[in-house]
Amino acid sequence: MEGKDNINENNIDIYINDNKIKFDYKYKSNERGDIKVKFIFRNLLTITYQMFRDCKSLISIDLSSFDTTNVSNMGFMFMECSFLESIDLSLHNTTNIKDISSMFWRCSSLRSIDLSSFNPANINSMVCLFYKCSSLKKENVKFKNSDKKLISEINQLSN
Repeated sequence: MEGKDNINENNIDIYINDNKIKFDYKYKSNERGDIKVKFIFRNLLTITYQMFRDCKSLISIDLSSFDTTNVSNMGFMFMECSFLESIDLSLHNTTNIKDISSMFWRCSSLRSIDLSSFNPANINSMVCLFYKCSSLKKENVKFKNSDKKLISEINQLSN
């Protein structure tokens, strides 16, 4: 992750679209050296496009306190996070999210995901949502509504 040299015991600085995003983090390293991270964002974001792209060491992330009130684009957010196994996406406000296309592009270790906090009726684009998510099975995707676009993306997963 870019900016890793800025890590101290309490925070890390990340710049997104030249805007400094300040957040606290907690991490736990296991015997393999993998890192589990919990992010608590303090600023309101509007776009999280490619936010965690290529975070190859990331295996778990908790975004339950992530403020998505003003977020409209989450496309490619976890692109190439190939060791990512679990994500807590218990988001509180997803009404402005319009684009989640390729959000989990090549998250080949992702085994289950809960998208029930998302309202697919508001989302305009979700193409290739689970592209190359080889470990993710249809029955391990939780969602609400019976949105045809989302069902189509889920149906591309194996049983």
